[in-house]
Amino acid sequence: MVNAAGGNIPDAIIEPEQDIFQLNMSALQQVMNLNLFGTILPTQVFGEDIKNGGTGSIVNISSVVADHAVS
Repeated sequence: MVNAAGGNIPDAIIEPEQDIFQLNMSALQQVMNLNLFGTILPTQVFGEDIKNGGTGSIVNISSVVADHAVS
């Protein structure tokens, strides 16, 4: 399995003129569901099969901007 899900929603970031109190929590939750749970849930499903005697590999891929601030 290749985990390559990822993305961002413009409303989930804080613009330079904003502060943390203006963060759109609904949009942030959507991004977390895609990026975090979109990786964990398939890993649990396929990993359980591998753990129980199946064969295969799980490869996680991140974006090249994973270590950069979104602007």
